[in-house]
Amino acid sequence: DDGASHLLGIDGSPYLGSCVDSDTGLQQNVDASADDDAAAGGAGAPLTTGICATPGDDEDGVVFVGPFVLDLSTDIEVTASSGTNDCQLNAWIDFNANGDFTDSGEQIASDLVIATGTTSTLTVNVPSDANSGVTYARFRCNSDGGLGPIGVAADGEVEDYRIELGPPNPVIELVKEADTAGPVIVGQVINYTLTVENIGNVPLTDVIVEDDMIDLDCQPTLPADLAVDETLICTGSYVVQSEDIGPALLNVATVTGISGEGPVTEVSDESEVSVRTQPPIPVPVNNPIILFWLAMIMLLAGAVRFAWSGLPETRAKW
Repeated sequence: DDGASHLLGIDGSPYLGSCVDSDTGLQQNVDASADDDAAAGGAGAPLTTGICATPGDDEDGVVFVGPFVLDLSTDIEVTASSGTNDCQLNAWIDFNANGDFTDSGEQIASDLVIATGTTSTLTVNVPSDANSGVTYARFRCNSDGGLGPIGVAADGEVEDYRIELGPPNPVIELVKEADTAGPVIVGQVINYTLTVENIGNVPLTDVIVEDDMIDLDCQPTLPADLAVDETLICTGSYVVQSEDIGPALLNVATVTGISGEGPVTEVSDESEVSVRTQPPIPVPVNNPIILFWLAMIMLLAGAVRFAWSGLPETRAKW
C-alpha cells in the first residue's frame, strides 16, 4: 500500500530498540500492533535481528514520557540499536488526524543522528489546534537519513504507534487508609497513610493536604509540585480518647492543588476513613464469683456495725 518499509539483513543496519523483525507488511489494525506477535513477525519470521523481549514485538525503541496535551510540550525517548551504524531518525505525528504525515508541523525529527546504543530525547510541542482523540506517530531509522513518511529504505526500521491527544485535564486523587478497622479502645494508637496522586494530564503546583484530626508528615514537603502520575505520601497517628468511644471514629482529609496549564484551575479531592470503637466492658452482675465477693463484703460490713453497736457505754471519770 506504499507505506513505509525497510530492507533487513543489511550489514551494520541500524534499528530502533533491541530488535527488528520482518513481516509481510499486511498486518495492520487501528492499534498499529497487528505485526507484534510471533505469527506476524519475530519467532516465526524469516529474519530477526537482535533479541525481542516479547517474540514478534519489535516496537521497543520509543518511549512516550508524558501525555500529549494540546498547546503543551512533551518528551519522547528514542533508543538506537547497539553495535550497528548510527541511526538517522525521521519522525512524524499526524496532529490533525487526517490519515497522513505530510501536513505542516507534523515532522518532529529530521535526520536526527542518534549514536549507536544511545537514547535521544525529542521535545515535541503539541499544536493548540491539534485534533483531540486518537492519532498515530511514525519513527523511521536508517543509516543515511533523507527519509519521508512513506517509501522503501535501503536499511533500518520503521515503528508506528497509536497515541491520543487531548485538552488539559487537571485531576488529583486522595486515598486515606488506617492500619486497623477496629474495634479500638481508649489509648490505642491508629496510624494513617494518605496517598495523593496527580492522575490528570498536566502538572500541579501548590498541593496542600489537610486532615481534621491528625498532624501530617508529608513527602515531598508541602506545598508540593506534582508531575503527571507523581505521588505524595503523608503519614500521621492518633491516640484514641475516651470521648471517641461510641459511634465509629471518623475523620476526613482533603487535598487541593493548582493547574497553571490552560486556564488556572484549582482541583481538590477528599477521603474519609471510619474505625470502629470498643465501648467499656460492663461488669456482669450475674457472675457467681463477683456475686460471692459482694455478699462477703456486705456481711463483713454488717458484722462490723453490729460489733460497734454492742460495746458497753463508757464514761470518763475525773
